[in-house]
Amino acid sequence: MKRTKLILVAGCLAALLPLAGFAHAGNPPVAGLHQVGKKFTFDKNKIPLSKPDLSVTNIQAIQNGQGRCYLRVSLKNSGPAPIPDSIYTSKTKIGIQMYKDNKPAGGMSLWAFDRNKTLQKPGKSLTRDWFKSPNNLLHAGIVYTIKVVADSNHELAEINEGNNVLTKRILCGPRIK
Repeated sequence: MKRTKLILVAGCLAALLPLAGFAHAGNPPVAGLHQVGKKFTFDKNKIPLSKPDLSVTNIQAIQNGQGRCYLRVSLKNSGPAPIPDSIYTSKTKIGIQMYKDNKPAGGMSLWAFDRNKTLQKPGKSLTRDWFKSPNNLLHAGIVYTIKVVADSNHELAEINEGNNVLTKRILCGPRIK
């Protein structure tokens, strides 16, 4: 029995050791990890449960061949846990919100963005064209500030709530002088 506990504790510490380097490198604190001198200890009662981590990884302008552009947005579940089915069941709530030049420019539920639940699996990414209708296209030669917010309603409990937003300056085609 003592040997089993020792092996279990050693396995847990080996799995958590990389977190010590993460916390030591000036990164945000890891729940349950404490540094005393050069040693790290864990409070097993404060170790977080696994959670997903939905993040916006890229925004691109794609020319449509008619002097205008639509946007292509990429999201990723960077966390070690799946996104729960309950997050996908809300087909009307805005879960992903876009802003163009700091003004709301449309949004959609995670279900609408990811109908096949690709992002539900940890580590998976999904890239999708955003609002290709003529009313939503960007004009050529203009620089826009585009911001995309994933989990805009804060419905999903995530490991990192700080990576839900990506803002980029986007140019559609050549700059008009």
